[in-house]
Amino acid sequence: MRILLLACLLCSAAHAASLKDQFDKALPVPGQAKVIFFAADMDGGDLVKDTFGKAKDDEMAKAGVLYVADISKMPGLVFKLFAKSKMQKYPYRMALDRDGDVTAGWPRQKGAVTVIEGEQHHFCTQAECLRDALAQAH
Repeated sequence: MRILLLACLLCSAAHAASLKDQFDKALPVPGQAKVIFFAADMDGGDLVKDTFGKAKDDEMAKAGVLYVADISKMPGLVFKLFAKSKMQKYPYRMALDRDGDVTAGWPRQKGAVTVIEGEQHHFCTQAECLRDALAQAH
């Protein structure tokens, strides 16, 4: 049941059961993840970066959390020249939806990170909310 919502989210994009990470390696979505943190815009991505970007290791992966970012609005040249190398310095892997197809129907709220677990989801706009969601995923 935990993966039911995640599977339903992928139904609309069944052809895209995986995304590439910031190192261009395939990353299954949802894969083994118990929870997904989804950033649909730059503010959501900044919240994840500010909350987990200075960690020494990938806390999200250890907790069974997959981070998915919709970067479809980012110009390809900006991604190639600037953003990709910056993303590669983060201590966590990011599943990047470059076209926006896989995450098109996912719940989103401007400036927030969507925390998806099973059939439930909620929105986080503060670091404390994301840390709590991470702690509950353990």
